[in-house]
Amino acid sequence: MKVLRADHIAIAVKDIEQASMLYKEILGLEFVGEEVISENNVKIASFKCGELNIELIQQLREGDSSVGKFIEENGEGLYHIAFEVDNLADTIKSLTAKNFRFQSPCPMKGAKNSTIAFLEASCANGTVLEFKEFLGKK
Repeated sequence: MKVLRADHIAIAVKDIEQASMLYKEILGLEFVGEEVISENNVKIASFKCGELNIELIQQLREGDSSVGKFIEENGEGLYHIAFEVDNLADTIKSLTAKNFRFQSPCPMKGAKNSTIAFLEASCANGTVLEFKEFLGKK
């Protein structure tokens, strides 16, 4: 397992358009784009901040969504910190062997042509960590 870099910080929001105004108009961050990931029931707006992205994540529709559950339990706010890794399968295997637990045993589809897996917050001092492997060109 090798962490290549911090990829993004994700913020759970109820209204992505309203939340985007702060990052775009007030802070002047470069808007990278939006992406819908239907399988995860989320819409993501990305902003460039140096080498790091800020991602706003909104639940698409009522129903099963980890973002919706997070907002219901905690309100809007810091959702997770994501790290790009060289090999997601090896990362999961290595951390699981050290008794770390993932929210799901299988990687899932992520934004920007990637696969992702989330470490449970209880394993990382209360912060969800995302591990991400890009499948090709970013």
